[in-house]
Amino acid sequence: MQISKKAAREKVKEAVLKIILDREKVREMVFGLHDRFGIATGDIMDYINGQNDIGKADPFMLFVLSYGIDDILDGSNLVNDIFTEVEIKQFSTYKVDARELDLPLRIKCIQVKEDQWIGASNVSFLMLLRDAQKINYNTNAQRAMKRVIRGGNEFYRIAINNSAVKKIRDSLERGIFIPNTITLNLPLDSDYRYNEKTNELVINDFKYFDIADGYHRFLAMSQIYSKDNTFDYPVELRIISFSDDTVKQFIFQEDQKTKMRKIDSESMNMDAAPNIVAERLNRDIMFNWHGQIARGGARVNMSDLAEMIRYFYYKSYNPRKIKKLDQKFIVETEAALVDILNPIIARNDKLMNETVSFKTLLVLFYCVSKYGDDSLEHIRKGLDHLDEIHTDREINARVIKEVSNLVD
Repeated sequence: MQISKKAAREKVKEAVLKIILDREKVREMVFGLHDRFGIATGDIMDYINGQNDIGKADPFMLFVLSYGIDDILDGSNLVNDIFTEVEIKQFSTYKVDARELDLPLRIKCIQVKEDQWIGASNVSFLMLLRDAQKINYNTNAQRAMKRVIRGGNEFYRIAINNSAVKKIRDSLERGIFIPNTITLNLPLDSDYRYNEKTNELVINDFKYFDIADGYHRFLAMSQIYSKDNTFDYPVELRIISFSDDTVKQFIFQEDQKTKMRKIDSESMNMDAAPNIVAERLNRDIMFNWHGQIARGGARVNMSDLAEMIRYFYYKSYNPRKIKKLDQKFIVETEAALVDILNPIIARNDKLMNETVSFKTLLVLFYCVSKYGDDSLEHIRKGLDHLDEIHTDREINARVIKEVSNLVD
């Protein structure tokens, strides 16, 4: 290089900021580089959108990005400014070999409408498409991008919830992920037909699939497969052939699904230790609330109870979430709660006979976690002043302080 790698990366970063809001130029650049160097469109977009850090790009990728920017941006001369003649000659001959995809592509599925099909597939098939560079992230027909301001410049990048990707990856690796639908959009100019006799979508020619829904799941699967190419897992696969506007309408429709509150959603995760403890307490015939804990219409709400166990016991118990330790936590916590709660419940009419609210559980668990066997009088004080606790089924520092002021 004629300049340092650090300086080269900064130059490329600055140039990317000049084109990132011009979707037509970006599209021209991405597909031009794909044709010229064989690099997957998604890989290039990851650098443009900031998902991959240009500050860590290798010299060849810096050359590719520089070449693409020079091609679409008037007055840009990054390649000659950054690279030596020897490097330009060397990198200009490189081309990434994509995995061969035999056509026609035959996908087993049922036709829903003339432009929509649903079937069963697996990770291997998705990775075949990925490695053949047939998976694309269409920024014009995807969920909202994340707005970023850097160096006085505003641009947008793909919004990735890395925590969600990690949770999906963990579930896949442990074999407990329940397969759900990944939606791929087949461009309108593709050559395809549906064979009703064999229940196959036969694709004779197409540029790529756009991921219309399921990008985080696709990322999680890709991360596992990149480490272990023997990994496989079943998936539901929906194929559509929609215009960008219809894809946007589809995404809008999917987003209108009734969303559960976080506390209720978390309680549905039956791999989580606090939820398992709550379920076991309900089945424990030695427990005074045995058979009275459920998610609806019960004296004790399952979601609320699991949240108390999570906040007051599990939160500080096992930050590494090691399954062997989780098993120990489940057994020990169930036994401890039966021992400490039974006499308290039996000696308080409200706890023994009336519906147990979120605030009631909050007072109960705060007191037993702090005072243990000496918590009865503190609990009574709190139960007499529940109206002074302001919470909508949420535990935070402010709420805890209110409870503390009432019972301490």
